[in-house]
Amino acid sequence: MNIKMKYHWRLKILILIIIFSTCNIYRGRTYAQEIQQRSFTISPPIVEKELNPGDISEGIIKIENQNNDNLILSISTQDYIVEDTNGTPALVSSDKIISKYSAKSWIGTDQSTVTIEPHKKIEISYYIKIPKDSRPGGHYAAIIFSPINRINNEGTGATVNTLLASLFYLNIKGNIIENALLNKIKINSFQEYGPINIATQIRNLGDLHIRPDAKFTLYDTFGKVIETQQLKKSNIFPGSSLDFKNTMGKKWMIGQYRVEFLGGYGKYNNKPLSSSITFIIFPWKISIIIILITTLFILGTIYFVRERGSKRGRNPLIIL
Repeated sequence: MNIKMKYHWRLKILILIIIFSTCNIYRGRTYAQEIQQRSFTISPPIVEKELNPGDISEGIIKIENQNNDNLILSISTQDYIVEDTNGTPALVSSDKIISKYSAKSWIGTDQSTVTIEPHKKIEISYYIKIPKDSRPGGHYAAIIFSPINRINNEGTGATVNTLLASLFYLNIKGNIIENALLNKIKINSFQEYGPINIATQIRNLGDLHIRPDAKFTLYDTFGKVIETQQLKKSNIFPGSSLDFKNTMGKKWMIGQYRVEFLGGYGKYNNKPLSSSITFIIFPWKISIIIILITTLFILGTIYFVRERGSKRGRNPLIIL
């Protein structure tokens, strides 16, 4: 009787655990679906303009509400910089921005908040006013769109708040310094197999963001071109460095190889960047095995020939 009662209690507990788990999974899925549904898009994500000191420019940004509810957005302007070597824009407060590249005070919108109906699009106007005494070169800011009606997860009290931005690249005409440095181009000097991994870093020492146009060329021992590959085209902001990663060649390679890097940067990509690196690929483990097998074969052959010769020498000579 006690065994049956224990069995029934265990069965009840197991059923309760399954029900509880199923409810939590369903709740989690519902919450995930709610998060996915509450989204919006902006266009264009990047605005790039070349202006003179004292110029005034205007434009439009389109916003689409992809939610099933009204979406209320606050609109603000903020400077941004790039501090890492991955090219990630980081919004910063006015007390941290390098004033040399600031554009926050030059950009504004005709609205500070907007309400967008479900699955509708709206347009907002922005303006750019360049001061007459502005410094030539690059200036960078963003128009930020942040939902006011947040998504609340009542179970945990957590809040999800999406933030999107249109990034402004403003090039003020004038006497601009264009200077860049190939900080590094690294390839293993020796490796057993291909392909090869190339780590490149370019630093922008100028006044304006650059977008280098360059390529890698891989040559074999005899100077024959094996492969060419373009450097990924990415913006490098003033005072920052950007890392690039490339992979070239195939697994089975042997001998001395050379990689040439040749490209340009600047407004017309006419300022050169170049480098050349030589390296060796040699499958030494397989080579050692082949040498050992070959050596054993040669030694075995010599031994076999000598043994056969010695046996013939021991046989008595019969003369008729």
